[in-house]
Amino acid sequence: THCADGRVRRLPAQGLRCDTGRARFPGDWRFTFCDLRILAGSKASKQNADTAWSLVSALERLSSPAYVPRWHMIVARVLGRSGMTDSAEAVIRQARAAAPGDPELDFYEAEARMVLGDTDVALQLLKRYLDSNPRFRAYLRVYPLFRPLWADPRFQRLVAEPA
Repeated sequence: THCADGRVRRLPAQGLRCDTGRARFPGDWRFTFCDLRILAGSKASKQNADTAWSLVSALERLSSPAYVPRWHMIVARVLGRSGMTDSAEAVIRQARAAAPGDPELDFYEAEARMVLGDTDVALQLLKRYLDSNPRFRAYLRVYPLFRPLWADPRFQRLVAEPA
């Protein structure tokens, strides 16, 4: 599970849990990931972009290299939220090139696409993601970042339980 659920504001209790966890388990990448997820859902600012790259630097030291393109997709979301659309697009392209076969990138890119206003692309990515991870249908139905899609019949069909 994620420490941050896509909400637009930082929840102090979540941040405190990330900080406490990182202090207790400094070698566990999940607490730095927690901070990155919270940052991705927080208010836009240029400073957030710098902080996101700093967190990714720490994650590169703490986690498997296979995860790095995923971290970069989250940075693309931060960049998009901060109005740096061209930079977000460049990071998305680089992450895709680095891990073309990683189905998890579809989810992370869909998040970035929502922030960039590319709802059609986000829907395509979510379809592909659910093709490889069908158990996440229920999760996507309530995931706040995808709230703008909830009334879209394409999204409703996508997250409906198969008959």
